[in-house]
Amino acid sequence: MVLAVHGAQVIDGTRTDPIPDGAVVVDGGRITQVGKISALRLSAGTEILEAGGTVLPGLVNAHTHCSIIPGLGDQTGQMRQPPLVSGF
Repeated sequence: MVLAVHGAQVIDGTRTDPIPDGAVVVDGGRITQVGKISALRLSAGTEILEAGGTVLPGLVNAHTHCSIIPGLGDQTGQMRQPPLVSGF
């Protein structure tokens, strides 16, 4: 299934200006196109989801606790250790 998520604007994270009337095309779970909807190559049968607002493609959940070592105790204190803080 091919899905085009159409919004008032797309902010693609490349430090360029927002794309007005933009869309993100997803095919097989992967982003294949990003741009102004009128410039995209949409295949017959592409489902268009009218999101309406701002579309932000490719965001990931980067939340992590890699600075916490299980079994060391005082997990909050571990996050404040200078070597770990400076690493992030």
